[in-house]
Amino acid sequence: MSIERRFDVSLIAEMALREKQVQQVYRPFIAVHKWFARRPGTLFRGLLLSEFVDAPLHESFYRSHDLADLRVADPFMGGGTPLVEANRIGCDVEGLDINPMSAWIVREELTSIDLAAYERAARELRNSLDAKVGHYYRTLCPLYRDVEVPVKSFLWVKVISCENCGHSVDLFPGYVLARNKRHPTNVLVCPECGDLNDTEDAATPGRAMVKFRVRAADHQAAFLV
Repeated sequence: MSIERRFDVSLIAEMALREKQVQQVYRPFIAVHKWFARRPGTLFRGLLLSEFVDAPLHESFYRSHDLADLRVADPFMGGGTPLVEANRIGCDVEGLDINPMSAWIVREELTSIDLAAYERAARELRNSLDAKVGHYYRTLCPLYRDVEVPVKSFLWVKVISCENCGHSVDLFPGYVLARNKRHPTNVLVCPECGDLNDTEDAATPGRAMVKFRVRAADHQAAFLV
């Protein structure tokens, strides 16, 4: 079968991992609604192209396709990822599922959308939420003293004063906001200025973070004396 000759495991594995990481910040219409254990669309696109397109997968994957003469059926479609990917390359699709929620989700994923109406509804929802809870997500910038700054992340940290010098030390095991397991990079908060820093290697985060580690270690040693 073509799928066994053209499917590129290493290519798809790498792309699928990246897709799952990027989902933390980018969610296409495949995630219009939550569904159980969604599989990456990259995998199904790779399977479909390996079977139906006569070209190496590393070439066909990035091309546009119109496979209108093909029909893809999924009798247990769940969240509809295979059907969405088949539809994106031009296939006619048909899906079934015993769960009516599944049918609604997939129908909404594949139905054309009125972008203007969607933008209006999204704007109204955002304004409504902002009026009710928006003040909880604004703060004062300690660096530039700007007010009403939108908050992206909170770190709640207890502090203690050093018994020797009185310096305030954060009782926190680390300043890693996100690791590169489900995020493209490691994200660390600089304890000196509060900036967010992206780094490929969390073990060597940079001069400011190393400086803090040495200083914190000195204070922790003072606590133990």
